[in-house]
Amino acid sequence: MEQNQAHNVPNTAQIGHENFSRYSFSSTRRIRFHGRKTEREKVYFKIKDLINQGVTSTTDLSLQLGKSTRQTRRYLKKMARYRMVNLDTKSGRLLKQGVDYHSLSQNSFSKIPEISKWIDDCIARELAPRTIQMYLFSVRYIFGTIRTNPKNVVSSKNNAIEFWTKFIVSYKKQSLSKGTHHYRVSYKNFLASHGIVLPTRMSKIYGLSSGHDNLGGYAGVCFSSQVTEELGKMMLDAGDTELYTWFRVGLRTGARSRSIAKMTWDRIYFNETNEDGTESFKIEQHETKDPHGQWFLGENGEWKAKYPPLDLKRVLLEWKTRSPKSNFLWFEDDVSDLQNRKNAAKFAYQMSVRLKKYYEQISHKVDARTREFMFKRPTHILRHTLAQQLKDAGLTSEEIADGFGWKTSYIVSTWYAKTSEKKRKELGLRCSKVIF
Repeated sequence: MEQNQAHNVPNTAQIGHENFSRYSFSSTRRIRFHGRKTEREKVYFKIKDLINQGVTSTTDLSLQLGKSTRQTRRYLKKMARYRMVNLDTKSGRLLKQGVDYHSLSQNSFSKIPEISKWIDDCIARELAPRTIQMYLFSVRYIFGTIRTNPKNVVSSKNNAIEFWTKFIVSYKKQSLSKGTHHYRVSYKNFLASHGIVLPTRMSKIYGLSSGHDNLGGYAGVCFSSQVTEELGKMMLDAGDTELYTWFRVGLRTGARSRSIAKMTWDRIYFNETNEDGTESFKIEQHETKDPHGQWFLGENGEWKAKYPPLDLKRVLLEWKTRSPKSNFLWFEDDVSDLQNRKNAAKFAYQMSVRLKKYYEQISHKVDARTREFMFKRPTHILRHTLAQQLKDAGLTSEEIADGFGWKTSYIVSTWYAKTSEKKRKELGLRCSKVIF
């Protein structure tokens, strides 16, 4: 009791659940993490996400984070003390860590009845283990910041909103410029498991919308045709056929990096023809952003069918003569779904690192927002480029969404593309002719 008072930690009766108290408040280290370490906490999230993608080398992690290897090692040691990662006691290297449904329920926070029910609901809805893990980490942080029994929070909609308000005020006082997307999505998912679903307008009023922190902030960023041509030429001149093929697939299909990395030859149909008998071809890419019960490599997703331009067909046929003798485009088939997922994640990361090296050579030829985004999301900017270039060519947001796998035209028009300056001038000229 004296120790609790010394650190302003409420006793078990005040919290209302023994396991929750022991998990969140039994050490000063964890109090500091939950209450004051918001700057580091964001880095911890990033490191966990990279590890889940298969990036386990300290050097690779430091490169992705933009930190020194020494600083990254310090982060990993701190995370190991919080039991977020496992380190070899002798070498200090990351131990291989797998996340499965069983391991999600092993800590005391996960055994709280309201949390345990939520985990079971997530499993029943077939969410990936790593997705549930990230949800858990976010909600655990929320309850660590505002020390309240989860049972009280889910007892009513008003209590849930009041609790969120307390958390967001506390969080913003410490990190005014930091985003809250992962907290909002995780908390709403937790509430939904207990029958609390907020209407869209109410969610926005109370700061609980599911929109990205920078929704629309990078709409319109893209490479010009001149820049893409120059990038492609540099890759070919360097003999980097593998990266060039990846680059062209990203530009011509707009797929996300993990989707490109998982591509297989049996899902590329080279002998398709149009109704008039002219040449065509089709690609199917597996996206997990919006699960539709179509499973591949153990992940729930959707096969997106696309009919790219014929120049990509020729690039892929050339790559097929050079690629590994495997059904996968980029790596040997390891038979295991888990290992193939890791292979795909590792390859996607490697492509991002290699793309940045070429981007550095053309960084002076793009605007500031594009420059920022291309280093932040090296492959994803190709998806933005596809959307914006098609928009500039006169295609509607509906046509772009239908043809290249976006869920709605709204996403295309608000997150990926915007009306070009040329089009704005044309609209202004047409409006000037209207007399009113």
